[in-house]
Amino acid sequence: MPFYAGLCFALYIMWVGFTSLGAIIGPVLGDINRLGFDMAFPAVFLVLLRSMWKGIQAARPWLVSLVAAALAYLYLPQGWYVPIGAISGIISAFFLTGDEQ
Repeated sequence: MPFYAGLCFALYIMWVGFTSLGAIIGPVLGDINRLGFDMAFPAVFLVLLRSMWKGIQAARPWLVSLVAAALAYLYLPQGWYVPIGAISGIISAFFLTGDEQ
């Protein structure tokens, strides 16, 4: 228990510290799109997806999540596409994937 408490404390301190640093530096940077940072998140996301690829059968929940999030983005208030995409992906993973090994 002391190990996990120490780990959680260290992570909390880093979270608060870097969030504060971002709040201070963010306004100084201004529009980060002019620096090309708007491509960083999609690039990291694609690299993570590639490392998790196990074939088309295992990717079916990704497709369900993508379609649900896209529809929520188009038809629901701002921000709802994230939880709807995540929840639909989790539910579809439960039903669509089996023991494939």
